[in-house]
Amino acid sequence: MTIPYSHQQVVWDAQAATATKVLDSEFEKCPTKVVEIITTGFSGTINIQGKIWNGATYDNLSYSPLGQDGAQSIINDELTYTTNTSRARYLIAEPYAYHQIVMTRTAGSVSVIVHGWGLTAVKG
Repeated sequence: MTIPYSHQQVVWDAQAATATKVLDSEFEKCPTKVVEIITTGFSGTINIQGKIWNGATYDNLSYSPLGQDGAQSIINDELTYTTNTSRARYLIAEPYAYHQIVMTRTAGSVSVIVHGWGLTAVKG
């Protein structure tokens, strides 16, 4: 038997300095992950990264913008902002075990929340 499982992590709340944050290990149980990015006058870059089990380095992951006008496509580049104030969500398109968010900042602030969903096996 399986039951629905979800996990959420506030990575940064109005972060105003360059930083890197490794996500909770609970996201290993979540094959579906959405990164929500809220910017306030933000200039800088954000990289959504992952690595396989015991992998030595993190690589930029593929992701797809959610709820935006126009064609939806898979992207594998860093997100770049110039004095941006907005809210956007990105579906992570790769099933890596470990994840981190890397942010460089020159102005403004950013909030990042990661949401994950999946099914967990339960002994019945």
